[in-house]
Amino acid sequence: MKNFKKLALLLVFALLFACSSNDKETKEVMMATTTSMNDSGLLDELAPAFKEETGIELQWLSVGSGEAIQKARDGEVQLLFAHSPADEETLVKDGISLGRDSIMYNNFLFVGPEKLTGTTLADATKEICDDKLYISRADDSGTHKKEMATFEEYCSATDGKAKNTVESGVGMLDTLNIAAEKKGYTLTDIATWLENKDKLDLVEAYYNKADLVNTYSIHVIKNDSFTEEQMASAEEFKKWVTEGKGLEIIKDYGADKYGAPVFTLVE
Repeated sequence: MKNFKKLALLLVFALLFACSSNDKETKEVMMATTTSMNDSGLLDELAPAFKEETGIELQWLSVGSGEAIQKARDGEVQLLFAHSPADEETLVKDGISLGRDSIMYNNFLFVGPEKLTGTTLADATKEICDDKLYISRADDSGTHKKEMATFEEYCSATDGKAKNTVESGVGMLDTLNIAAEKKGYTLTDIATWLENKDKLDLVEAYYNKADLVNTYSIHVIKNDSFTEEQMASAEEFKKWVTEGKGLEIIKDYGADKYGAPVFTLVE
């Protein structure tokens, strides 16, 4: 009987330990982010470092900024990491985001089969708009909106399109692959470009760091369906990337590989 009781107690402790371990393993937070952020490789460094320090697993959905913001509105994610400032501010005004914290920025650039002759953004954009095959993401992403605004400003393109546009409807890396295949031009963020350019038959067609600034911000999303633990995990990740080790990773990201960091921190 004593042996039976001991065995029963051991089984109880084993079950309690297993449940405790499983709870720890499944502690996670979900984020919607952009394909450019995903394709830059940065999240692959942030996620394991965050889990190691906090025990929280960061999971993410990689889509265009427009779709990422909609997922935040629909309560599918507790975090949003995007680069579409005007739409993000609307999310804050609507009370869905608890605030927009701008963390970092880099730049967009035009890439294509050869360098453009235009030496200013206006001339380079007009050259593409009038004379080149252009591959547009056409996915309501932050990159797509920057592209449309640029064509509208410098080409008087009221529809935000170059004259010879092919719409990809896919993310940044897939769009770059299509541009390489079709020998067309496209707009990309510098982080995705640097991470993948060696695999693409494309060159920097026009790049000037003073032009086409690309700002990334983090949001904690409010929704009645979220648990206290999910909200706490989201707040912890935001603090980690705005004040903690995550910020240090972002600050130095790419320096060892490209000779300089890919992102500049917002002061």
